[in-house]
Amino acid sequence: MFTRRKLRWILGVILLLLAAAGAIWLFVPEDPISQAGVDRIRVGMTIEEVDALLGNNKVQLPNEWSDGSTYAYYGYHGGIRVDFIGEWVDRPAKFKQFPPEKIPGLGPLGRLRALLPW
Repeated sequence: MFTRRKLRWILGVILLLLAAAGAIWLFVPEDPISQAGVDRIRVGMTIEEVDALLGNNKVQLPNEWSDGSTYAYYGYHGGIRVDFIGEWVDRPAKFKQFPPEKIPGLGPLGRLRALLPW
């Protein structure tokens, strides 16, 4: 049987955990690698402008079909492909959603975050 003191401690710990989870949910930024991120990218933007929107976590992909360069930006829920000619975006970017285990460089904590709806 719980005493009142023990019950207060348990309720206090539960409230503290709920407050911490709420703070994390409120203050962790949304992943910019999503369809909303793609919608903000415009043809003619520079690499620096795209990096400011999506972060600097890009990987250069082989591009055999044009003289430009292709970069992939990876996040918790997928990746965005952006094609550049010189320093400017050449065509509309594309978002592809895929499971967390297929995202390169995503550790165990990132995989857990990818599974959470927020």
